[in-house]
Amino acid sequence: MKELSPLETFDFAMRRWWLVALLMIAGGGLGWLFHKLQPPVYEAIAEFTVSIDFTRPDAVSRWDQDRYEEDHIILAAKSLMVSTAVTEQVSADVRALGIPPEALTYGKYVFIERKQAITELRVRNRDPQTAAAIANLWAQRAYDALVEAQGHAQRAWTLRQYLNGLNGCLQNPQPEAGSICAGLSLTDVQKELETAQAELDAETLAGKGIAPALVFDWSRRAVAPESPVAFRANWLVLAGALIGFVIGAALATARQPKAG
Repeated sequence: MKELSPLETFDFAMRRWWLVALLMIAGGGLGWLFHKLQPPVYEAIAEFTVSIDFTRPDAVSRWDQDRYEEDHIILAAKSLMVSTAVTEQVSADVRALGIPPEALTYGKYVFIERKQAITELRVRNRDPQTAAAIANLWAQRAYDALVEAQGHAQRAWTLRQYLNGLNGCLQNPQPEAGSICAGLSLTDVQKELETAQAELDAETLAGKGIAPALVFDWSRRAVAPESPVAFRANWLVLAGALIGFVIGAALATARQPKAG
């Protein structure tokens, strides 16, 4: 069996350079044709700054600056941004603008990605103005939901402190003047405990897992992008030409079997 010679193979391919060039041109042409058939896709980005203020007592006492808990709390914010309630609100907003609701499909046209302290809300659409409009509508609804949920979370934390004080009343039958227990009988304390606990349960549910120590800001509005991120003509032509080169090179170096 004859050994393969790289030099001989290269020389054989160079004698058929026209085949490589022809297939590269054909591949580039197909890339251009695909660009004409498939409009480019644009991506608009709105940014949120999301972190935790560990100087707050409601952060230090509960989470003790644990890294896992920090990630869990910030992921709760992301989950709220893509919650059913937020999505339904955005859907109503875009329908009012005549935008089809399919443009809101998460994971296909809408993406939320955390990058350290920055959380990006990215929206893709064939129209750059529409992409920016959807991104800002979604960001506004997400921000409003975060503000509302954090308000409930802060109220829940206050109620926890109040319940701790009431539980202390049960252990101290002779409270000091000015304390929350002053003037309350044991029956009064029990009723107040039940009322506060019911309110705490409701506020915790309304808080949707958001921590009162969460710090967030809608730091950058989306603007209409100038350049597409997908199906750009030059990239499609280049990709087609490279594919043509690979096929052409393979065919140019393929040796025909000798007759007889």
